[in-house]
Amino acid sequence: MKALSVMQYEKNQIQTFLKQHNALTNFNSIAGSKYKKRDNFWVTAAYLLQALGGNLSSPTCGQQTSITNSSQKQAKTVAETYVTMANCSDSIKEACTISEETYNDEMSNTLVGCKSSMIGLKKAFEDCRIADSNQANGTAACECWDNAHNLKDGIKALKCSAKDVRLNLKKAKDRCRDAFMACKKTEDTASAMVSACSEGSVKSQSEAES
Repeated sequence: MKALSVMQYEKNQIQTFLKQHNALTNFNSIAGSKYKKRDNFWVTAAYLLQALGGNLSSPTCGQQTSITNSSQKQAKTVAETYVTMANCSDSIKEACTISEETYNDEMSNTLVGCKSSMIGLKKAFEDCRIADSNQANGTAACECWDNAHNLKDGIKALKCSAKDVRLNLKKAKDRCRDAFMACKKTEDTASAMVSACSEGSVKSQSEAES
């Protein structure tokens, strides 16, 4: 019975926990990576401002010799895109900052401790199941399963669960990814605007996508 109890626990609780822990670690890593890249959009923003003549208060597209309604609309479109690009660093910083309530050092240390204990139990489980010494000696095998069962009960007492942290980190990662991708999309539009501005053929983002 003890052997069956350990095997069931390994198959259900341990495998589920390890998958959830790996996932939340990955989510946290993705958010951290996007956070570190938050200032990457300044380069494109700077080129866009240069294309506007360097003065956001009086933007112009390229070497315009006269100001028309059309040219003003073009400059306004580019200026709006510049503002969005210039705000990307702050928007990504806000979206990709993981709150203490979502994930903190205490949570991380607790889950790492749980993971270590579970990996220890998996090793004990494998030794009981396939080690030559336990295959050849019934007494040794019983002692091994007794030890594994005690380890299992000790882990159960810790009430290890990564489910809620994984779900909350996934939501945080998705918010971060969406904010970053929005800036990437705007960056693509902005890059096209840098050259189009001087040609007087600027389109808004909605027009460019239609």
